[in-house]
Amino acid sequence: MESLPARSTPVFYDCEASGLEGFVIEIGWAFVEPDGQKISSAGYLVRPALAWRIENAWDENAESLHGISLVLLRACGRPTWEIAQSMNRELEGRELFSDSPKDEIWLNQIFEDAGLDPSFVIR
Repeated sequence: MESLPARSTPVFYDCEASGLEGFVIEIGWAFVEPDGQKISSAGYLVRPALAWRIENAWDENAESLHGISLVLLRACGRPTWEIAQSMNRELEGRELFSDSPKDEIWLNQIFEDAGLDPSFVIR
């Protein structure tokens, strides 16, 4: 079986949020390496940007589903600029797919706050 070029394999990503109308709190992605033998993946907790006023968009029901507290995000979350740079470096030229249109909104929150454009295509 012939393997696909490195950048043609799809990337699947998913986000968790503070609530359905809230802010991104976690992002993760995965793709199959061109040899078909390994899956590469990464994920980050997102440190809330000060401008987001996340306390006003925090849904305790969402927290009970994803199990991520605001205290944990503030202590362990990565800054949006760091996540955006990492995604651009690792996913440049790739196509990203998700199972929800909300994920694109939340992904865009990361890049907007970081002041960067994605180096990949969101599908």
